[in-house]
Amino acid sequence: MYIKNPGKLKKILIVDDEEKLRNLLSRIITYEGFEVYQAGDCRTALKIMAENDIDVVLCDVRLPDGDGVEFTGELKGKYPLSEIILLTAYGNIPDSVKAIKSGAFDYITKGDDNSRIVPLIHRAVEKSELSRRVLHLEKQLENKYSFDNIIGKSELIKEAVELAKKVASSNTSVLLTGETGTGKEVFAQAIHHASSRRHRNFVAINCSAISHDLLEKDALVSFETYLAKQKKNITEAGEKELTEKLSESFLQLKNNPENKSALQETKSYLFEILELNLNAIDRKSSFASLTADKSILLISILSVFCFLISLVLFIVLPGNISNPIKELTKSIRQIADNDYSQRVSFESHSEFGELAISFNTMAQKLEEYNKSNISKLLAERKITETLLNKIQYPIIGFDKNMKITLINEEFLKIAGLEGQKLIGENMLELANKNELTGKLIIIEPEKGNRFSFDNANSRIQFQIKGKDIFYEKEIQNISYTTQYEKDEHIMGYVIILKNITKFME
Repeated sequence: MYIKNPGKLKKILIVDDEEKLRNLLSRIITYEGFEVYQAGDCRTALKIMAENDIDVVLCDVRLPDGDGVEFTGELKGKYPLSEIILLTAYGNIPDSVKAIKSGAFDYITKGDDNSRIVPLIHRAVEKSELSRRVLHLEKQLENKYSFDNIIGKSELIKEAVELAKKVASSNTSVLLTGETGTGKEVFAQAIHHASSRRHRNFVAINCSAISHDLLEKDALVSFETYLAKQKKNITEAGEKELTEKLSESFLQLKNNPENKSALQETKSYLFEILELNLNAIDRKSSFASLTADKSILLISILSVFCFLISLVLFIVLPGNISNPIKELTKSIRQIADNDYSQRVSFESHSEFGELAISFNTMAQKLEEYNKSNISKLLAERKITETLLNKIQYPIIGFDKNMKITLINEEFLKIAGLEGQKLIGENMLELANKNELTGKLIIIEPEKGNRFSFDNANSRIQFQIKGKDIFYEKEIQNISYTTQYEKDEHIMGYVIILKNITKFME
């Protein structure tokens, strides 16, 4: 049961071209303690909105001078603190999804959902009021930590404030130095609230309160853990001896942390092991590059040689000799194109049998080498998938061709897609048939069914088991740069959903 609004009346605007329905709704809503305004079209509604601070708008989908769903987007752009409830006589899922994406609070059907209108208006008013309070608090915080609150009239203070204002608009790391009580944290707060990160948390850590003994103990435990891993990962000549010496010097340092000689020896052995492994990496990389170049050159020479032989034999010799050579040439070209599954068979030509065996052996070795790299990549992918499934946030990723490349179990769970294999599926097709995925991206038919992200509203809302759940959407671009280029190339996108329901309740 809802109690009529005490004190200042909340303002409700009804936009519908049916005058009888407007009057009926106006009587019902007025009885609930609201101040009601009426409009028969979009133009009149905009005029009322400009003259009054409207809390909730009840808007018909079909209006004489516009579409209610598109009008919702226009209203939310101009009056973001007002909530909009769309009314329609012809309810359908695509229209309701589009309405919610445009910023509507809810979408109900006339006649069927009459009992929902009053409770829905109360909830919309509560959300509007909450949004206004949050905005008011944010303005109070900005005023509290603004540069204007920094007291000081000297030229040095003025210069420091101007410099802090300049750095606040950048992503540069800032180091503030000064004696205790000179206002370092005040400046830090002012820089934070004047920056683009002002909507995120500001965390102050008193480093001097952390005891030296605690830091030293944690450092020794961490070093001992990594030293144990190093002992199990010895791969280069001389690395075992250096690791043993490192272990001895560390044991001395652990027993006597003030032993500067042991500390110096530990550092020295660490750098020697690091240099040894870096040299080994360079050496192996150079050898692999040289081997690859030689292999490509050898294959190319062999390909040209075989091509010339096949050409001569094709002209001079009969088809029963030239055909096997043509087959061998074709296979060598496919090997050069990284198709190592190619094999040749000269069953009816015993004179070429030994050549076929040699070729097939070479192709098999190349295929084994290629698969060893693939198996390594598959193992790394499995590790990545396991880590993703351990993360509590719902995550989905797709490449620039809109093919889904990663998705964790949490996303499948909240999207109602548990048990389905979606890797490789088209993101746009999934968005058309799945409510949650449809909220993440906007499909633009006028641009050839391309998509764009809904940056206007990074918060999404939907129901799980009858309960409203709110998520904040964070989009990360996955990009790379080549060795010879500076520009980044987009490989795909990752969308992370953070549950903010407890902050919205």
